[in-house]
Amino acid sequence: MNPVIYAVIDPAAEATNERMLPVAGVDNGDGTASLKVSKAADEATAAYQLLELAVLNSIDAGIPAALGTTTDAASLPVTASTEDKATQTAISTNTSNTNSSVTSMSAKLPATLGQKTMANSMAVALASDQSSIPVTVSGVATAANQASGLTLVGAVTETAPASDTASSGLNGRLQRIAQRLTSLIAQLPATLGQKASSASLAVVIASDQSAVTVASSGNFVRVARTRPANSTPYSALDVIGDVGGSAIITFPSFGATNDNMRITSCRVRYDVAGLPAGMAALRLHLYTASPTAIVDNAAWDLVAGDRASYVGFVDIPTPADLGATLFAQVDRIDTHVKLASTSLFGVLQTIGGFTPAANSETFSVELGGVKF
Repeated sequence: MNPVIYAVIDPAAEATNERMLPVAGVDNGDGTASLKVSKAADEATAAYQLLELAVLNSIDAGIPAALGTTTDAASLPVTASTEDKATQTAISTNTSNTNSSVTSMSAKLPATLGQKTMANSMAVALASDQSSIPVTVSGVATAANQASGLTLVGAVTETAPASDTASSGLNGRLQRIAQRLTSLIAQLPATLGQKASSASLAVVIASDQSAVTVASSGNFVRVARTRPANSTPYSALDVIGDVGGSAIITFPSFGATNDNMRITSCRVRYDVAGLPAGMAALRLHLYTASPTAIVDNAAWDLVAGDRASYVGFVDIPTPADLGATLFAQVDRIDTHVKLASTSLFGVLQTIGGFTPAANSETFSVELGGVKF
């Protein structure tokens, strides 16, 4: 056979084109071959032997140290065939599809074992040919049990027992309770609020009841007035008004609406020095509502429209001369008045005619009362 020529890398060469070493292969005739190195005539055989050894060592360094699985860095790089790549792609695709299917199946299963709510449980259905399933139930509604239950309930028309403790069915017992409730309701007032004695519950103070403190509220209201700027004489039974012209006096906040008040005292203070000529007793007329308008120096009259609100009068004696002031008072009047609002109203009348001493004189009227 003709020799086979190979190119072997010479790692000792400096230039790139000098790194290729010609080698001749010889067939030994026994299935083996020998390498024959061509060299220049002037090169030493020992040097080429070292070179051969270096080449072989280089080849050996690129082969894995041992058979079997090893790391990527200690393995020879290989390229898969086209057929192998197609197989790997198919395996990867099938693996991905399998993962998706497993994930989908996992989402349809309960998250954990054990009883769950309907929304977190798998839907199942009994087979269409499912055989009977034995079920154990206590207290089954048998005919005997139902008959016993009807006895305990009682007939719809069952009569109420004669007493609260007498034996009876449920219907009779309910009728007894209804009768007792009806009797109890009949003993209570029909509605809330104050009632007549005959429509109220009877109560009595305990025989050992300690003293009960009864509080009464009293009031004393003073109203100041200024006469008109004139000294026009007043005739007997005329009213004394203020600078605004009205003779109506309002006693505000005398009590609460519908309060029963007892008028206890009345005082009149006239801020002048010396009793005016002709002045005598005075009279205060009282009303539960503001009376018909009346002006200063007019004759007083109980007109028809004021009759319902008129509650009487208080006679006041001739004012005492106290030097720079005139003063009159009445105590222990004891007149009962029921207020229609929080205020009481009055009109001051002179019994005798008199002539004012000066213009714009001031006076005040005070009224006291106690709630009862």
